[in-house]
Amino acid sequence: MMENGNGVCAVDIQAVEKVYHSKGRQPVQALKKVSLSIRDNEFFTLLGPSGCGKTTLLRLIAGFEQPTAGEILLFGNRIEGLTPYSRSVNTVFQHYSLFPHMTVADNIGFGLKMLKIDQATRDKTVSEMLSLVHMEDFANRMPHQLSGGQQQRIALARALAPHPKVLLLDEPLSALDLKLRQAMRLELKQLQEKTGITFVFVTHDQEEALAMSDRIAVMSNGEVQQIGTAGDIYDRPSNSFVADFIGETNLIDAEITSQAGAISNCDFPGGTLQAETITGRSVSDKVTLTLRPEKLRLSTAEEPEQGRMMGHVVERVFLGTDTTYLVQISPEVTLQVREQNALPGATRFDVGAKVSVAAADGATRILEG
Repeated sequence: MMENGNGVCAVDIQAVEKVYHSKGRQPVQALKKVSLSIRDNEFFTLLGPSGCGKTTLLRLIAGFEQPTAGEILLFGNRIEGLTPYSRSVNTVFQHYSLFPHMTVADNIGFGLKMLKIDQATRDKTVSEMLSLVHMEDFANRMPHQLSGGQQQRIALARALAPHPKVLLLDEPLSALDLKLRQAMRLELKQLQEKTGITFVFVTHDQEEALAMSDRIAVMSNGEVQQIGTAGDIYDRPSNSFVADFIGETNLIDAEITSQAGAISNCDFPGGTLQAETITGRSVSDKVTLTLRPEKLRLSTAEEPEQGRMMGHVVERVFLGTDTTYLVQISPEVTLQVREQNALPGATRFDVGAKVSVAAADGATRILEG
C-alpha cells in the first residue's frame, strides 16, 4: 500500500473488477482490473465520460455494490462485503436527497441521531457544520425554501457531520448553473482543506477536475488510463484518449524521420515538429503528436523554418477572453490555435488570411499509446 506524510493511504483499490449479469443478456464488465491508491487528506477525482465506470467504482467504495473480483481497503482494512453503514464513508449524491419534511438542522443531525449521539453533542456538531458551510442563519428552514446551491451545502454538511474518514461525491455540482458551479468548486476545495477529510470526487467535467483535484484518475471503458496531478494529465497525457478528453488538443499523425539524443524530428503533411524522444520509439515509426492550441502562435506568412508551418485561416471563433482559429496546413492537417485577446498589439486574422503557425518550445509531445 502507498504511504504519504499522513501514513497509510486512505483507499486502496487492488485489481478490482465488476461484472453485471442480467437474465437473457450478455454480461457487462463495468470495471476491468482497476488498481489505484488514494492518499489520506487528498482531493482525488475520478474523471471520465458517461459509462466509463467511475460511478461504479465510487459505489464499490461506498458499499452500495460489491466487486466481482479484487480487494478494496480503507486505511489498510478490507471492506468488501461490509454494509455502507459499517464503513467510515459518507456519500453526497447528485440530487442531494435531503429529507423534505425535516428542517436544515434536523437534516444535518439525522446521521448523528442514527448513531445514537446524545442531543447536546448533536446540537454542537450541527452548529459547527452550519458554520463550516456558511449557513448559520438557515437552521430552521425547510429544504424547499433553499436554492440549489444552499441545498448542496446542507447535503455536504450532513455528510460531514459524522466525521467520516472518506467523503464520496457523485457529480454533486451537475445540477447547478455555471456561475454557481464555479463558485462551489472553490468552496469544495476549501472544505476539504479545512476538514482534512479525504474527498473522492466523480465528474465528467474536465474543468472541475483540473480546478479542484490534488490528483486525477482518467477513466475510459472500465479502465484507468492515467493517474496524475492536473499538470501531469494536461501537459503530459499518456495516450490519445487522455490528450483529447482533457481540454482541447491537436492530434497529428506523423513519422519520426530523425533522432538526436532527446529530440525526435517528426514529419507530417505540411510540416515538421520536434518532440522529446520517448522510450520504444525510433526512426521510421508512425506516431501521434499532441499539441495544445494555446501553445501555438500565428503571424503573417513568411518563409517556412523549423517549427513553423504555413497555412491559411479557414475559421475564426471569438470567445471573449480569446479567439480560436482553425488553420489548414495541408489537405490532411488542420490545426486549432487559441490566442488571448488581451495581448497588447494582438493581430486579428480574417478567414482566408495566409499565416504561419509556430509551436512553443517543448509544446509538442509524442503519445505513448
